[in-house]
Amino acid sequence: MAISKDRIRTAREAFCKAKVMLLNQLTALLLCSRRSAQRRLAEWGAITSYNHNSRYYALPKAAQFDDNGIWCCEGVFFSRAGTLKRTVSALIDASDKGLTAVELSMRLHLNANRFLYQWIDEKLFIRERHEGVYRYFSADLEQARRQRQLFLASLGHKPGDLPDAVAVPILLARLHHPTANMGDLLRILSSQNLGLTGEAIADFLQFHGLAKKTAPH
Repeated sequence: MAISKDRIRTAREAFCKAKVMLLNQLTALLLCSRRSAQRRLAEWGAITSYNHNSRYYALPKAAQFDDNGIWCCEGVFFSRAGTLKRTVSALIDASDKGLTAVELSMRLHLNANRFLYQWIDEKLFIRERHEGVYRYFSADLEQARRQRQLFLASLGHKPGDLPDAVAVPILLARLHHPTANMGDLLRILSSQNLGLTGEAIADFLQFHGLAKKTAPH
């Protein structure tokens, strides 16, 4: 049965007034099936919450996003980026110096440690350990390089510097394998669980003039 225009208008007005709504609340207003209500939400361009298992909906014009692209209404959170996964990626990409799980949690108003580990292999971000704490950088290598440099500079490191805990193993690997090319060297270092990406190690070696070595004659 088709839904009358008056009922659709009344339901939308109630939706606007409530700001956020569950699907079953909308089906009750429209007197329709869940599938019909979902089609209506799609027509209205409704956005979905990234918490509460994406159960809440809101109309775009109701959202008042903050500087991080986040909007909260009565404990329900929405993101300009859409899903939680996209929001995490967008927040990391937009950060100046990358973000720790704690910093992400503060922006998301959720405990980021509960889900970040699930996405490590999905290339949504680059995870590196710096001074005992994991920091998340953009999946874009150039942006990640800029973020890493700014972060290390904020700690007083010069460009290309790394903490001693990871710098020393890198230097020792180069010393023990002076003729290894970059690919071979990265494979040697990967087994040491330094918590750094190949790009960070390559940047370090390049900065210190150690990226290429030839065998002595």
